[in-house]
Amino acid sequence: MRLLIFVWAVSFLPQTVQAMEVVRGVFRQGGFMVGHTQPTDKVAFNGAPVPVGRSGLFVIGFERHEKAEADVKITHVDGTSESQSWIIEPRTYEVQHVTGVAPKHVNPDPKEMKWIAADTRKIDAARDVFADLPYVKSTFAWPVSATISGVYGSARTFNGEERSWHKGLDIAAPKGAVVHAPADGVVRLALPNSFFNGNMVILDHGHQFYTYYAHLDSIAVKNGQLVRTGDVMGKVGATGRATGPHLHWGVYWRKIALDPMLLMTEGGKTE
Repeated sequence: MRLLIFVWAVSFLPQTVQAMEVVRGVFRQGGFMVGHTQPTDKVAFNGAPVPVGRSGLFVIGFERHEKAEADVKITHVDGTSESQSWIIEPRTYEVQHVTGVAPKHVNPDPKEMKWIAADTRKIDAARDVFADLPYVKSTFAWPVSATISGVYGSARTFNGEERSWHKGLDIAAPKGAVVHAPADGVVRLALPNSFFNGNMVILDHGHQFYTYYAHLDSIAVKNGQLVRTGDVMGKVGATGRATGPHLHWGVYWRKIALDPMLLMTEGGKTE
């Protein structure tokens, strides 16, 4: 991989200890890495601990504006350690202007702010679960036929007012189009009638790597349900802050929004 640069700092590493390996990953802003090491190892990313599963699997996500160099330190059970650093490719993001949005979805009133806060608590709780599931290693499929109408990372204005950046892909599809699970996972949240996202689902693929489906017309899954690749999760709609039928598809590591296109291209260019 052209952009992958290893910097080793090994403290008398015994030959019996296996070094960390990259299972899959995209080393760009908004990208991610799935790694493997010994199950007894401790992993830290930029100084913060990252859980390691029973098989040695771990996951790391890169912010929209991740710094130029990402550092991973592996500490072995015998006290020795190794460090690796990656150069994270920077990106530029466009500005998208969205018009025709209902005024309440641009400037919510106090009652609606309470609604938003309640939604946020449920979403944060769903994304705060660590499950030692292997599904993040899977090959992901598109949840619905892909005609992209909104891209990850873009700054957004609604009715001319600047608001938050776009944390996923918008996939244009007719109302009622079936939304399929792109990989195996456990439903962490099936939430009807959220303020911004309308009917939405959060699917856990393991190691706090989640996919996120918003503006659904209907939901066909329940909290805690195990779904398999291709299972029906709902139908495309225009609920919440939406000007027409489409699927908002998000990918998250913990609470960091990643670029779903990088999950599908595995390192290919998106611009």
